[in-house]
Amino acid sequence: MEIFSTGNTSTPDLQEVQIEENNEQNYWEADLNRTINKMFMDKISFCRFTHLTLSDYPELRDFWYGKEYHNLFGNLKSLVVQKCEFLLDVLFTSNTLQVLHKLEELEVWNCDSLVTLFDVKEMKSNGAMVKQASKLKKLTLSSLPKLKHIWNADPYEIVSFENLCTVEVVECKSLIYLFPLSVCLDLPYIEKLNIYSCGVEEIVARKEETTQITFSFPHLSYLRFRHLENLKSFCFGKFTLECPSLKTLNVSQCEALQMFTFNNSILQQPHQTKEIPPIPQALFSIEKLSCNLLEELALNGKDAMMIINGHMEEVKFPKVKFLRMECVHDTQLTCWNDLLEIFPNVVNLQVRTSSVQTLFPVEETAHCNTTIAQQVKELYLNDMEHLKHIWHEDFLSDQLVPRNLESLIIDTCPSMVNVVSYSVSFQNLKELSVENCKGMTHLITSSIAKSLVQLERLFVINCEMIKDVVNVDEEEEAEENIIFENLEYLKLSILNSLRSFCYGKHALIFPSLIEFVVEECPQMEIFSPGSIIAPFLREVEVENKRKRWKDDLNTTIEQLFKEIQVCNKF
Repeated sequence: MEIFSTGNTSTPDLQEVQIEENNEQNYWEADLNRTINKMFMDKISFCRFTHLTLSDYPELRDFWYGKEYHNLFGNLKSLVVQKCEFLLDVLFTSNTLQVLHKLEELEVWNCDSLVTLFDVKEMKSNGAMVKQASKLKKLTLSSLPKLKHIWNADPYEIVSFENLCTVEVVECKSLIYLFPLSVCLDLPYIEKLNIYSCGVEEIVARKEETTQITFSFPHLSYLRFRHLENLKSFCFGKFTLECPSLKTLNVSQCEALQMFTFNNSILQQPHQTKEIPPIPQALFSIEKLSCNLLEELALNGKDAMMIINGHMEEVKFPKVKFLRMECVHDTQLTCWNDLLEIFPNVVNLQVRTSSVQTLFPVEETAHCNTTIAQQVKELYLNDMEHLKHIWHEDFLSDQLVPRNLESLIIDTCPSMVNVVSYSVSFQNLKELSVENCKGMTHLITSSIAKSLVQLERLFVINCEMIKDVVNVDEEEEAEENIIFENLEYLKLSILNSLRSFCYGKHALIFPSLIEFVVEECPQMEIFSPGSIIAPFLREVEVENKRKRWKDDLNTTIEQLFKEIQVCNKF
């Protein structure tokens, strides 16, 4: 509402207009039309705003791209653009370049029409040639399916982005590259670079190879490239990547990208004919990597073998505590001992996308297994189609038992029948999660369950063959109690064959259990035939977060089962 009326308005007794948002604020500007216009200008005068969420103001449709309003946003320090249907295919044109004067944080989410973030070509054609330094420190882009360019040309003549500290780009499948060359050569303060699930082929756009380029990021501590199937290299041609402060190097599911080379031994080779494409250069030369600073590292089997077979005596990663291994094959499993020599302080070990049947397979790896048992506290296994055993159970002894393991997470390992059948002690395990393991018939035995004195959280999700979580050992006394002393949270979800938590006559004691979720377990008739003691459990969460309780745990489960049977009849 810009005006009360286009004609003359006479209100001799009206001396103020009150706004709904603030009952204490009144307007009056000589007459009603001027007052309404003043209120309107204050409403859209975002020049006094330092933070703006663009989607909160659909009235900006007519102002965002208008040249006459380009000063409205000059004081913005933070801008969030989310689900803005009024946006064209470009976010920043020469008319909105004013926003960059003080802008420090920019987030753009779920804008389906956006193709280009900064229209540099249009800025150049409109004569926007007075170069300025952007104060932008944090750039976050997410779920922009049509985004092809952050900058559609190199902005070196117009604006510098030298103050960027954090860049995160997620789920931008059409994105061709990340940085124009001049932007990437001038990032002295960049600290975090996180690119996930995008279509990028190169991080830096470089059309022609002239000389070797050095990219220096003295403050970069976090580098994460994940799920980038098309990424072949950091940039075209020869380059050196220097990151002396790097602590996290997490490159995974980037099968076309080679991460390491030694002594420039696998730098791009000159091609002899036009038909032979150049070999993409590896991301890092190992000599340029500060191995003594790295704390988190992801390796594929190929890079791991290169480190071990090539220069194991020269390379050590003494501070790496988090190690992810992916694409590990049977022939590479002999590397475990060597890897633990290179990474002597690993406490969090993740293994994914592997063809192995036994993770730590043979007696000869006893030293490796002992090290794992002594120091690894978190073990995560994911997408291992053929995995049957974590440890070779014929050689599992007291010295090789994972006594210090605190978290064990198993996801999508369809060949596993159980976590471990050998009677071992998981005396320090606090979290156990098993998900998408369609071949598993039970989780653990009753003897192993008795060792879980520190277990706090237990998840069993989408395992279609599991009948019981705890399987009773045949030789065990049925009268013995099973006590989960510290278990606070239990979740059983999407278990089509589950009949009970434990089908034996043991007494189950849960002195700390306060949350129990059971959903989509249609065959579960009873929690356990034995007695159950859970003094602090007062409800069971079922589908759609509904809460149920009837007398005790067994009665509640029986009631839920009867209701499912009745529903199935109809």
